[in-house]
Amino acid sequence: MNTAARIISGLFHPLLMPTWLVFILAVSFPWALQPARPENLTAYLLLVVGLTFILPAINIGFFRWFGHIRSFNMPAREERLRPFLLTLLLYAFCTFLFYYKLKMGLSDNFFKLLLILNALVFVAWLLTWFVKVSIHSLSAAAVPVILLVLSRYTEEGQLFPALLISIVMAGLVMSARLQLQAHTLREVGLGAVAGAVTAAITGIVLF
Repeated sequence: MNTAARIISGLFHPLLMPTWLVFILAVSFPWALQPARPENLTAYLLLVVGLTFILPAINIGFFRWFGHIRSFNMPAREERLRPFLLTLLLYAFCTFLFYYKLKMGLSDNFFKLLLILNALVFVAWLLTWFVKVSIHSLSAAAVPVILLVLSRYTEEGQLFPALLISIVMAGLVMSARLQLQAHTLREVGLGAVAGAVTAAITGIVLF
């Protein structure tokens, strides 16, 4: 059971959630990624992987290398503050890059998604000042809510299969964190509520 829980926690790591979200939308509902076109969706996905996963992962690796965190799991709340802040800055830089270099703005759906992701990272960092929450749960709960908000613009239940899969995924992630005793039920619950509420508010406002 623990092996399966570790695999699930790794596959659906919070830093990988933007990649999963963009992949799901590229397959199920490309409209949500405009101005990306079918021929350059792969390039957008690779950019997201690089800027929201690889660079933050390297950042956390440096924190581990220099002894600022005891492990990559960062079990202590205080250990998470600086890595989360730098991750927030990297996400903000990513968003600025799309705004400045690719001339994206609030008329572009992809840019709106980036703003939602920034809001989620900001909430994760802000909450960590006061209480330890499961960031796995926060990010996993946000994905189905984002898909639910976007489903208002689909026809014939276009996003319904992806929505069901994302709900199952969120349940598996939360169960895995509990199985590994990485978080208490309270921390998992707080993370899920924070992710769902943040995604709902920003999604409804922006879309």
